[in-house]
Amino acid sequence: MSYPTTSVFRAIHDPGDRVRHALAMWFWGAVLISAAFVLAVGVRFAAPHFLSGLMSRIQLTSENNVAAWWSGILLLMLAVHAYDVGVAERARSASVAGAWTILAAILLFFSADEIGSLHERMGMLGRPFGLGSWPMMLLAGAVVGISLMTALWRLWSDPQVSRRMVVTLFIGFGLLGSVAGQEYVGDIFVFESNLAKGLRAMLEEGTELVGMLVLLATILPLTFGREADGSTSLFRISGDEACKLLLVATLCMPVFALMPEVVGADHKGQIANWLAASAMMMAALLALRSLAQGPSARPGVLWAIAILAILGSACAVSVDPGMTIGRTEADLKLLVLGLVVLGLSGLWLAARSGSTRHMSLVASAAAVWALLAPELASGLPQVFLLAQALAVAAAAGTFLCLSPRLTGETASG
Repeated sequence: MSYPTTSVFRAIHDPGDRVRHALAMWFWGAVLISAAFVLAVGVRFAAPHFLSGLMSRIQLTSENNVAAWWSGILLLMLAVHAYDVGVAERARSASVAGAWTILAAILLFFSADEIGSLHERMGMLGRPFGLGSWPMMLLAGAVVGISLMTALWRLWSDPQVSRRMVVTLFIGFGLLGSVAGQEYVGDIFVFESNLAKGLRAMLEEGTELVGMLVLLATILPLTFGREADGSTSLFRISGDEACKLLLVATLCMPVFALMPEVVGADHKGQIANWLAASAMMMAALLALRSLAQGPSARPGVLWAIAILAILGSACAVSVDPGMTIGRTEADLKLLVLGLVVLGLSGLWLAARSGSTRHMSLVASAAAVWALLAPELASGLPQVFLLAQALAVAAAAGTFLCLSPRLTGETASG
């Protein structure tokens, strides 16, 4: 199968393929949201007292807020789209499919770094091996660079792959990589005025987001019309792959939550927040995939699952751990995520009304877990562990609800 030639810029004017049209709208929505966050950086420096409370929560220059979540999740979505292209290429070329899987893995790592501040913790991560920050960063950079060039060379060598597309991918990844150099320059040179600081911050954050949008504009059209009937799909993960992904996430939870040198050490991003946000996004993508597969008897329920899961993903990053509420001093992050899982459990029952009894048991177990989790935490490691557990439970429950492979029937009952 040859590569699609429709660009994301033209697809929005052709609603014949509704999924293709929706993905094009997703691209333009990503452009507008990214531009708004970059503008918020400039406003913060130009007018520090203007809506200071709100502006502090939407700064790309800070961690653990909505802007940081957006930047990390945009990279996660790029990984999903690259993976979808790889799945579509499996029947034609194992080499090209492998190249797209490598690119997806790199983008997934970038997503984890964006939310989890991995590059800022290289010294801590390298300490068991006797390595400092710079050796670890150089090692990580070498692995990513070699992997990236290997994937791009595979694409370049395939006669059916547009070399112009490969060059555009190289430019997009180059823009992402240039941010490291800009951070280094920012550490070397001291900018005195707010105007200079604001322009430098906008340039750095804007370059990163432009790189992501270049990659999105390049990768997204390659998912158009890749099904056997010429239609477009989203999140082309199989049932077995989804189960393995959930298993890996479950095994990573205690590792990400119980690292004493990372948890609570500073106000940088937390890798545990990334896993929780990603698991919630998996639940949202599963619902959106069901909508993309064709008419559903309950599209409103599927949209509600997707929207609620996306909100839960944002809260997993932006709600501070350790904040309590009420006389019981229940943790606020866990309370919010618990309410999200509680709402999702009710939506699972609505999506599968009149179907098998096991879904009722799954929803009931998730609801009980959602109610208990906020009361169980006694420290930051427990908060991160339970937050991840709630998010993975949301993804697993949504998968069980919407997967015909496991249930033997459609999600509409």
